[in-house]
Amino acid sequence: MNTKPECNYQELIDNLIQCDSDQVESLLQTCSKLQNATLLYQLLQRGTEFQREGKSELASRFHQVAFLVIQSIIALPQEGTVSMYLHTKQDADCLFQQGVELYQLSQFRSALQTWQQALSIYQELGDDQGEAYVLDHLSVALQSLGQYQKAIERYQESLVIKRESGDWMAQKPRFMPLTHHAQGEFHLAMKLTIEHFEKHLKIACSIGDRLGESNSLANLGRAYDSLGKAERALSYYLESEEIKKQIGDRQGRVKLLQALGKIYQKLGKTSQAIYYYQQHITLASELEDTDSLDQSLSSLGNLFCASKEYTNALKIYQQYLQWSQDHQDFLGMSVAWNGLGNVFYAGEDYSKALNAYEKSLDFKHQTGDRFGEAIVLANLSRTHEALGHYERAKVYLRQSIQIKQQRS
Repeated sequence: MNTKPECNYQELIDNLIQCDSDQVESLLQTCSKLQNATLLYQLLQRGTEFQREGKSELASRFHQVAFLVIQSIIALPQEGTVSMYLHTKQDADCLFQQGVELYQLSQFRSALQTWQQALSIYQELGDDQGEAYVLDHLSVALQSLGQYQKAIERYQESLVIKRESGDWMAQKPRFMPLTHHAQGEFHLAMKLTIEHFEKHLKIACSIGDRLGESNSLANLGRAYDSLGKAERALSYYLESEEIKKQIGDRQGRVKLLQALGKIYQKLGKTSQAIYYYQQHITLASELEDTDSLDQSLSSLGNLFCASKEYTNALKIYQQYLQWSQDHQDFLGMSVAWNGLGNVFYAGEDYSKALNAYEKSLDFKHQTGDRFGEAIVLANLSRTHEALGHYERAKVYLRQSIQIKQQRS
């Protein structure tokens, strides 16, 4: 067996196929000079081919070797430490895509580990969009592994970034959303739920029960939405909302208007999302149904900010701040002040931005919202950087990363 350091990619791959499982790591070490993105791509490609051919043992071996190569190419900081800008977005994006490929091959644990490495790099770089997307995918992987509480935590962290990070929505998405793997208790429960409401829908239609028809359609929309099938969920929501409008069910309609705002926002259709959030705020205010107003006000402010409609964003965040103060909602106040900081930052009024972010940070401390605190610290970092306060910017960024890595 030729295991000299100067062996080429094909020789290494042939040797990996032929060797015993306990020789894999030593073989890889002898060809350390070949451990780069080209080898990684070939390993993943061959692993995928073996999977399709039903050669599960070889497929598993090649994906395990690919993961070892990932670890050698990108040496991440050890737990409890913070490094500054050691990697590039290309490194993180490469890891992200490799995680997608591993997940689609049902290599859930390997996908999870790969995405966790990508997450660390996005956090180092302050890449809000990449961090939010990888947290969404970590949530999906954890669900597939049956770790539902951790999945919820990662999804909630993603929501905090989307709610408070400023211009992340203004960036064109770099990744395609990943749908949940069709297995596990969650999917079985959703399948049974869909079957249940499909039966209810047929019965409601057969007896002319328009309210029952609308409610069944809305519940089907929620089920498909939870499965990550946004387009299908949207069609059910739209049909349900139209029926509620026709029969005058204003209380039921107000909830659907917000659901439509959320689904259009998820699909990146900003103008439609803005329209439905505005409709929701108007109707909810008329009905004095204030329970869900905070979510729509926050989301609408973010959308206006991302669309560079800063005058509208400022009005909405001020309205949100007033609502939060009236309801003694400290978390809402922290979000509203952070949103105002984002507007001031976009307008290059950095002194006002710092003041708003500092007020937001005070409320984060009062509510114990540690992940939200990390987001605000990152915003303070970029503002100080814009002012030329580079050392202070580094301090805030380090604090932000430390909080995030403690939760990882």
